[in-house]
Amino acid sequence: MSAKEKLPIIPFEYMCEMICDRLSAGIVYGGKKWTKEEPLNYWIRQRENFLLNDKLKDFLTDILTQVAENGIDKTINKRNLMECYKKHTLHIDNVKN
Repeated sequence: MSAKEKLPIIPFEYMCEMICDRLSAGIVYGGKKWTKEEPLNYWIRQRENFLLNDKLKDFLTDILTQVAENGIDKTINKRNLMECYKKHTLHIDNVKN
């Protein structure tokens, strides 16, 4: 088993925190130039070298794609995040409802 395969599945709550941190940092640092597509574009540039379980990379890509297409208000809610997390991780035991 390679080191990449051994990366843990981060619990739902911490992945949500990571998403919110990424979005808020982008808004703060981007200022008036920030667009809803920027978080996805930034993630795509760094995804390959980012040390994270591949299932969680897919989850993050999915959520940031939704933000780019639908905006933060329609994407960032517990139900949508939970469904997407379950879809990508298949580790329901890590999720607290």
